[in-house]
Amino acid sequence: MRKFAENRSTELHVPYDLPGTQLFADFCQDVIQRFALQQRVIPGLVTRIEPLPHLIHPRLRLWLQDGQSIIVRRVVLATNSAKIQIPDWVNQIESAYPEDRLCHSSPVDLRKLTLTGEKVLIVGGGLTSGHLAVGAISRGAKVHL
Repeated sequence: MRKFAENRSTELHVPYDLPGTQLFADFCQDVIQRFALQQRVIPGLVTRIEPLPHLIHPRLRLWLQDGQSIIVRRVVLATNSAKIQIPDWVNQIESAYPEDRLCHSSPVDLRKLTLTGEKVLIVGGGLTSGHLAVGAISRGAKVHL
């Protein structure tokens, strides 16, 4: 990110050199193009979530606006770190689900998690989402962002 932004330093904000919205969007597009990830980026709107109970390996099915679904073990809502925003569909879940499997990004501490072989869905597209995706991948997860 710093290398990408070296000619756009006015778009990095103190105290941690956080990128502005446009700089981060441009950086993400550059990464997608540079690493040929166009087929791996799935834009979509989650409209419903369904817990899939299992004694040993509970899962969550996320339904997208286009009718497709994704089955994952964890969902992280990286929707805003300053003000927690929970989508309406979370409140509409009728059955119980493990709280550590569907949560906002605020309490997530990847240093305490072993994610080898897990599928993680991160709902969001900002800097927090990017950091969580990189961290989860480095801990062995397959990440859907």
